[in-house]
Amino acid sequence: MLRGCVTLWCLTQCALAGSLPRADSSWKTYYNPQGHYCVDYLSRWVSGDAFEGAGFYLYPPSRSLTEIDVAVVADRSETSTLPEEVQVHWDGLTRFGLAERIQPIEQHDAQLSGHPALFTKNTYYDPQNHAMMVDEIILSMEAGRLYRLELSSGAEELKRSEPLFQRLVSSFQFDCQPPATRR
Repeated sequence: MLRGCVTLWCLTQCALAGSLPRADSSWKTYYNPQGHYCVDYLSRWVSGDAFEGAGFYLYPPSRSLTEIDVAVVADRSETSTLPEEVQVHWDGLTRFGLAERIQPIEQHDAQLSGHPALFTKNTYYDPQNHAMMVDEIILSMEAGRLYRLELSSGAEELKRSEPLFQRLVSSFQFDCQPPATRR
C-alpha cells in the first residue's frame, strides 16, 4: 500500500511539474564538486552556494517565504538513521529560534537518484517571519555523506512551490560530472 501511495504521489508531482507556467520553464544545471552532486534549478531564481561550499540555495526573485536548499554533511555515521537525522535538523532549528510548534504531516520511504531516501513533510511556525510554514525534506545517505534537499514555503505559497521542488528533486544526481564534460 505504501509503495502505491509513493508512486501516486510521485506521478501527481510530475504531472504538476509538467504543467508549470511558461515563466518557470527555463532551467539550468548546478554542479557542486565539493558535495559531489548536480541538480537542475530555475534560472530566474536567486541562487548561491551555502553550507561552506557543499550546499546550494534558491529563492524566487520576488518577495516570498519560499526557499529551497540542498545541504551535504560529510563524515556522517553510516549507523545514523534518516529519521534520526530529521530530528537533528528540527532540534537545531528549534534551538536557534527558527521554528516553533513543529507538527509532522507525512513521512515515508522514497528514492533520491535511485538511492534509498526518506521524505518528511511538517508544518511549523516561523517566529522571524511570523508565518506558518510548510517544510518538505528529502534525506539520503551516500558514500558517508548526508544529503538534505529541503523546501521551506509559506503555507499560502506551497501550491506554487511544491511542483518546482519536485522537479528539482527529480533532476538530482549523485557523483555527476561537471556540465562541460557531461554528455
